[in-house]
Amino acid sequence: MTPILRALLFVSSIIVGGGASANSQKACLCEVGQYPEYQQPAFSTGCALWLREQKNCLIKKKVSHGASYTQLPQDITQLSIGYVGHWNNSRQLLTYLHMKISPLMTQKNLSVSIDNTACSSMNEPTLILDYVKDMALERDQTLTIKGNQTRSIGKWDAALGSKNNFYAVVSSKKTSVTYPNCRDYQNYSCLQGVQTNDEATCVTDNAQQRRLRCCQVQDSPYDNEIKMNYAWLPLSECY
Repeated sequence: MTPILRALLFVSSIIVGGGASANSQKACLCEVGQYPEYQQPAFSTGCALWLREQKNCLIKKKVSHGASYTQLPQDITQLSIGYVGHWNNSRQLLTYLHMKISPLMTQKNLSVSIDNTACSSMNEPTLILDYVKDMALERDQTLTIKGNQTRSIGKWDAALGSKNNFYAVVSSKKTSVTYPNCRDYQNYSCLQGVQTNDEATCVTDNAQQRRLRCCQVQDSPYDNEIKMNYAWLPLSECY
């Protein structure tokens, strides 16, 4: 039996979404957060949504957070990992990279992309960037990590049509953190009671970094554009 057939049989009962081409070498796995236990069904639903968005995957599978990837078929050269659940901060992400991802990339010679949809995994993105810079990757290997700088609502952001997931991206192929454009967040609503006083970095059209905060919008009879109570605003406009 070929490795590809073994892989297909391995996941036949838990494939999510459409199939993949015979030449695909990517596995798409979504880690379901385990705590609190009563929220696991919601995390599992979020993972199903994430998996449906993934393309050209030989394997699509939900796994528990912390699952071992050592049994991946040898054909797999790319691993795309999603995460839906709760998260503490970038230091937890640093531990995850050190304990799980770095050894896996060394052992399997994989390229890895991580999409952490939970809260605050990129609250210190430069910490993650410094770690990735020091990793001893092969020339053909890449590591890309996307996470939220602030508290978030995970996979439900798209369903609400909002801009509540304020992300940042770190890549082994880039020497700096990739931040979103300020035009996509500034003056847009944020989540009162969830993100109040959270701060995040964006970049202007002139490539200048700017800090925004989720704060209360000041009433102004001259401003008819902002209609929400709380929005992402420059720090100087918060009170």
